[in-house]
Amino acid sequence: MRMQSLAAVSLRHIHCFIEVARTGSTQEAARRLSVTQSAASRRLADLETVLGVDLFSRAHRRLVLTDAGTLFLRYAEAATLTLRRGVDAVTGQDAAAGPVVSVGALPTAAGTLVPAAAARLRAVAPHAVLRVETGAGRWLLGDLRAGQLDLIVGRMPEPERMQGLRFEHLYSDRLAFVVRAGHPLAGHDATAVADILAYPTIVPPEAAVIRPLVEAFLVSQGLGWPADRIESTSVAFSASHLVASDAVWIISRGVALPRVRQGDLAFLPVDTKATLGSIGITLRDDADFSPEVLLFVDALKAAAAASPDHRDGRS
Repeated sequence: MRMQSLAAVSLRHIHCFIEVARTGSTQEAARRLSVTQSAASRRLADLETVLGVDLFSRAHRRLVLTDAGTLFLRYAEAATLTLRRGVDAVTGQDAAAGPVVSVGALPTAAGTLVPAAAARLRAVAPHAVLRVETGAGRWLLGDLRAGQLDLIVGRMPEPERMQGLRFEHLYSDRLAFVVRAGHPLAGHDATAVADILAYPTIVPPEAAVIRPLVEAFLVSQGLGWPADRIESTSVAFSASHLVASDAVWIISRGVALPRVRQGDLAFLPVDTKATLGSIGITLRDDADFSPEVLLFVDALKAAAAASPDHRDGRS
C-alpha cells in the first residue's frame, strides 16, 4: 500500500503543494507554475487523496498548512533540493560557473545593506557569482527552505515561520511615513497620524512581512486600515507614485532611505519607535555553507557595523 501511494505522487503534485504552501493560494501557485487554477486545485486534491490527510485549512481567504501539511512540507522541500543537486551534479552545472551565492533580499535591506555587502564580497571573492532575488517574505522563505536561496536579508520572520531556520540580528529598523519633497505635510514639526491618512496611502500587502506591524501601529493610534489605499511591495512603483502625487507611503524606514538621501522623498516626523524590529540574516539550520556564502555573511555584518544609519535603530 505504501509503494502504491508513493507511485501515485508525481513531481507535479510536489511542486504544486510547495507553491501553495509558499503563497497560501492556489491561484498564485498556478500563476507561478504556468498552469490553470483548476489544474493546481486538482493536483492538490489528488495529493491529499493519495496521502489520506488534509494538508491545508482555509483561514482569512488563505490556505494555511495543517500539522500534517507542515510535516510533509519539510520532506517535500528536502526531496526537491536533493533532486536539484543531483541534476546539477550529473549535468555539470556546478562546475560550469563560479561558486554562486543566492540571496533573498527583503525591501528593507535591498537598497542599502545588500549593495554595500555586495561591494565587499566583490573585493574579497571576485570569482563568486552573487544572485539577488527580491519579493514577499513568505515566498522567499519557501525558496530558502527549498535550497534555492542560501540566505535571506531583512526583517525577522514571524516566530511561527522559523521552524528549521535561525536568525542573526544585524540592526534595528522602524516604520516611516514617507512623502514627496514639497508635499503639503513636509516640513511640519508634527502631524497627527489621522491627518496623514486623509491622503491616499500606500501600504504593504498581506504577504509582506511588515503588514502586521503596520496594522498594529495604526490600531495603537486608534485608527483602522486606510480606505483610500494602494497595496504594493514595489519600491520603484511606490517611490515614483509618491513623486507624482500627494500620496503617503507607510514602509520600513530603510526602504525609503536611498530616495530620501537623493532629495525627492522626505520622512514625516511621526514617532514610530514602538515599531522597532530586528533586521538580519535568516538561514537554514541544517545548511552546509560554501566559503563564499560565509564570506557574504561576514560582508553583511561588516557593512551593517560600518554604516551610521544602522546603529542604535536609527536606520
